[in-house]
Amino acid sequence: MPNFLENYETANATIKRFWLEFPNGRIIPDHVKDQTDLAKGFITIRTEVYRDQNDPLPAVVDYAYGNVAFFPENMKKWFVEDTVTSSEARAIKLLTPSDNRPSYEDMQRVEKLADVPFPKFLDEVHIQSEVKNVGEALEELAEAIITGQPGDKECQHGFMIRKEGVSPKTGKPYKGWTCPSKNRDFQCKAIWEN
Repeated sequence: MPNFLENYETANATIKRFWLEFPNGRIIPDHVKDQTDLAKGFITIRTEVYRDQNDPLPAVVDYAYGNVAFFPENMKKWFVEDTVTSSEARAIKLLTPSDNRPSYEDMQRVEKLADVPFPKFLDEVHIQSEVKNVGEALEELAEAIITGQPGDKECQHGFMIRKEGVSPKTGKPYKGWTCPSKNRDFQCKAIWEN
């Protein structure tokens, strides 16, 4: 059986193809400030692509959203770089289309997720009208996926992470919510249930 991924171009190959076709072009990625919060683990990249470096306006513009929660453990520290590359490749494919717009890497992630069972609780997660942008909606979904339940506690760093278990030191059960910040010096106080 043929591998369906062979029909997709890697992001790197897309970028190389651009430089061959437009050697005097420009690729300008930048983060969208109001849709980026590295402390909360998400970024939105906007990429402008120019056919010629002297063009006053970009030929195409596209975006990519990256959330550290969606990356495998060995890739988490490079989620920003990966999101930039994804945004660049997406924009280039608008300018110089290929047979399949998603990148090889995007479809590889889809293939890996195909065997993951859809959590039942997600049937009950609804995006509410007070969600201001896609980034916040994706944060909610990421929290729900990570913790196994929709996030309903929030701190200044975003939706808090549900923790539940038995302490190895005391042998006593615990339940509560902890700050999602990766920097322990800036984490908000946990909320523990009695």
